[in-house]
Amino acid sequence: MELRIKEIEFPKVIEFNFDELKEEITSKAAIYRNMVFTDDTIKDAKAAKADLNKLVTAIEDARKREKKRCLQPYEEFEKQMKELVTIIKEPVQLIDSQVKSYEEKQKQAKLESILAYFDGRNEFDWLSFEQISDPRWLNASFAMKKVIEAIDERVDNIKTDLETLNNLPEFSFEAIKTYKQNLDLNRAISEGQRLVDIQKRKEEAAAERKRLQEEAGTQQVSVVVNAETPDGAEHPIGTVNVEVPAKQWIGFEALLSVEDAKELRAFFNQKSIDFRMIQIG
Repeated sequence: MELRIKEIEFPKVIEFNFDELKEEITSKAAIYRNMVFTDDTIKDAKAAKADLNKLVTAIEDARKREKKRCLQPYEEFEKQMKELVTIIKEPVQLIDSQVKSYEEKQKQAKLESILAYFDGRNEFDWLSFEQISDPRWLNASFAMKKVIEAIDERVDNIKTDLETLNNLPEFSFEAIKTYKQNLDLNRAISEGQRLVDIQKRKEEAAAERKRLQEEAGTQQVSVVVNAETPDGAEHPIGTVNVEVPAKQWIGFEALLSVEDAKELRAFFNQKSIDFRMIQIG
């Protein structure tokens, strides 16, 4: 099957009296360009404008006519070529549909093989195939051997990462929990460090609170000392400084509901008041 197009002779130049027309039009245009119309000659100006517009129309009509004449053989040729392409495209689409169907079946079969290998290689009940899969694995150009190597590498890397996280001195459980969500070792370590920093700040705050309480220790209170006179009345005779604890344990009983007890506990926590249970009865 071969497309053969006969040699077509197109006119190299469309000949017409271009030079003659150009000379006349240029001359006339120069005349009108330098003219100044007055009230008496305004009718002549309108007539000149109409004549010039008629000349423009004539030139444009001739141009369009010749263009159509030159394009006519091509337009017929284009129509026939498009008809041939339409006929060809129909079987192309049918073939393409079958090719895509075949490729889809091949991808599905390959995916099943990959899943089977992953299930056998996966050592973690929490790890899903989607967490490590790569769309390129289903490409025909991506050999199954390379897929297996990729899965082995990912699983081995996960094992190594988990060992690293298990060896964290603190908050390894929380770090591993973060890692399981995104398989990002750096992010998991950062989460563990974040929790360590929070814990450290809590401990520092508690130590500072305890230090302040110990510094407070006991406080001096001035006590007025009274003496009894013969008439039975008491009169102050001086003052002494007595050391009393800044805080001391006070035992008391209260009849509370469960909700009351929760609110009391919250109040104690808000005020940083230590409290403990006492055995009653």
